[in-house]
Order: sequence, then structure tokens, then C-alpha cells
Amino acid sequence: MVHQPVPPAELPLFAPRAFQPLALDGALTESIWRAAAHSGPFADEQTGQPAVPHSELRLADDGERLLLGLYAADEDIVAKAKQTDPLDPADDAFIVHIQHPGGTAPYELYVSANGTIRETAAAPAATAQHLAASSCAVEMDGSLNNPDDDDEEWVVECIVPLARLGAHIGDTLEFAVKRCDTPKNAARRCGVWLRRVQIQ
Repeated sequence: MVHQPVPPAELPLFAPRAFQPLALDGALTESIWRAAAHSGPFADEQTGQPAVPHSELRLADDGERLLLGLYAADEDIVAKAKQTDPLDPADDAFIVHIQHPGGTAPYELYVSANGTIRETAAAPAATAQHLAASSCAVEMDGSLNNPDDDDEEWVVECIVPLARLGAHIGDTLEFAVKRCDTPKNAARRCGVWLRRVQIQ
């Protein structure tokens, strides 16, 4: 797990409570996502300007689980590593790092455009193995691993049990979310979003 920068000292973003069930299908079409907290565009890791291509995050909770909606504009969707393979740094993926203020109980979720998921739980290993795992679904507009056409986007929905974060309703957590991409005929670039979030 890589040390993450601390979000700026500003008022936390509030993740609202969702009362409707979520169909985990990768499509951000439910009313949950219209009412969710929005990150706005990620910032370019080098310049601080809005990152290109565009990435954003939506956040809510259902009282027991954190609900994440992740959007990635992408002209060439690439993700080759499967669940049992070593991760490929060239794959299109989101990395979501969540921790309590002060760097305690870090949690990290990796999800790529082909649905490969890896997570490091905040709970101690002996406890984490008895907790429900996070789950994600991906939907894409384009073709995976085909450089001969132009893609549009890929979208992820994830459900993360609050127990896996060592978190409860009312807690404020520090988020560091990163997404890197290699556009056609261009250098790899990364967008980041850093913010404190209060779970309501």
C-alpha cells in the first residue's frame, strides 16, 4: 500500500443516505446517483488543472455500506490483468484509498476496466477474513483492448461494507482516489481527487 497525500483542510463532503436498493450493474442510472455527493473533475496530478481525460466519483451510503460510482472517459480502454494475475500498471483502473484522519486503519480498493478487483481491508487480517468483501460491476461504451477503434467511457459501481473500513455512520474519512490513463499517441497521465468525506 502506497502512502497517500492528506486531503486539504476544508469542510468535508457529505455522503448522503440512500434509501432505494442499488442494482449493481455499472450503470449510474438509479436515483441514488442523482442525489449522491459528486467529486467534480479529478485534478491532474502534475498541474492541478482538471484532469484529461475526465474522471469523477459519486458517493452515498445505505447505512451499512458505502456506495461508489466511478466514471472514466476513455478513448482506448485497456485492462488485461485478470483476478489471479499480477496487476499490470498499464491497465485502466481506479485506486480508492480511504483512511481515518491521522492515517489510521487504511483501506485500498483497486478496480480495473475489466472488473478485476483487489482490496486491502482496514480491519485486522483475523477480522477481515470474516467480513463481506467489497463488490463492483463495470459497464463500458467501447471495446476492451482494441486500439483500432475509438472508445467512449467506462463506469464502475462498487459496494464497500462500512465494517471493512472500520467505519460507522457519522465518521469522517479521508479519501484519495486516483485514475491513470494513456491516451492514443500521448503520454500516460493521472487524475486525483483528495477530500474528507462524512458518512451520514
